[in-house]
Amino acid sequence: MENIRKAAVYFTAISLCVMLTVYADTSLTAAKEAIERCLNILIPSLFIFMAVSGLLIRTGAYKILSLPFYPIARFVYKMPYELFSVMLISNLAGFPIGASMLGELTDNGSIDKRTASVMQCFCYAGGPSFSIGVIGLFLYNDKRIGLIVWLSTFLSNLIAALILCRIFRLKPVRQTERTAFSSEDLIKCTENAGSSMLMICGLVIIFCVCMADVQRLFDSFLRINSQKKSLIKTVFELSSITSLNNASYELIPIITALFSFGGVCVLIQMISTVKGRYPLTLFFITRLPISLLSGFIAGRMTDHFIEKAEYCISARKDFIVNFNNFIPSVCLILMIFLLLFKKGVAFFRDM
Repeated sequence: MENIRKAAVYFTAISLCVMLTVYADTSLTAAKEAIERCLNILIPSLFIFMAVSGLLIRTGAYKILSLPFYPIARFVYKMPYELFSVMLISNLAGFPIGASMLGELTDNGSIDKRTASVMQCFCYAGGPSFSIGVIGLFLYNDKRIGLIVWLSTFLSNLIAALILCRIFRLKPVRQTERTAFSSEDLIKCTENAGSSMLMICGLVIIFCVCMADVQRLFDSFLRINSQKKSLIKTVFELSSITSLNNASYELIPIITALFSFGGVCVLIQMISTVKGRYPLTLFFITRLPISLLSGFIAGRMTDHFIEKAEYCISARKDFIVNFNNFIPSVCLILMIFLLLFKKGVAFFRDM
């Protein structure tokens, strides 16, 4: 079995290298598009949340944020009230945030591995900035659609939390000493967020290039319409949803389920963020049912809130979102590299 696994890895790596060489023009175009997505969508929507969420964990401020939700957390969800804000932030901020926060809580001894494993099942979601900006405005020119997509994902996670916290009783949060806020905390959180963003953007670029090359290979002997191609690519890399043209309202449940699933690239990002600090078996078992539930909820909400007469609007995309974040994102990347470089210089001086 081990030999078969190694052979599959070798074959895949060699095949990708060959495709990158043969389809160099396609690879270059896909890489440029992926970099634009990172600079214009991912970095502006994720970086600040990653830095702030880390700061909340390091200073213990997440416990204060949870206090207003004590009755709901304690008596409805049967979870330690301190973790309720972690669940909310995870669903508001974006996919890697939940894994990052749970990993830090596991590292500092606030929660055990079992609690982190259960929490990960419903602390996994795309943020409303992506769903409203990209799905709502870019695909449908209707922010209500983006809001429906995010709310459906959020509600499915709330239902999952309601069920799982009753099946798996979560242990109380261990009271660790509160860390006083300092400039070192801010620098450390910025550094961690920058490193995580570098990993995320790197994976997105790799996936986009590989998917473009594989698509070109299969186009030579398979005839699939552009809409199905975009949906298939989205299964692997979520931001590929921007390539979907003339999205109909009937696709909203499917798009929502894909948004809740996150895509293979996001799953790899989460695994890389967790770094084996807690098991993910339960997460992988529950993710597909939760994603299907979010798609079902989105379908019902669309039928209720969107008039049938409006269904033809999405056939024309007269409005295109202008993500004017290129220069700020580049400045942010340069700042992170300067910060890491300065820390590296200080390290070598101390040696």
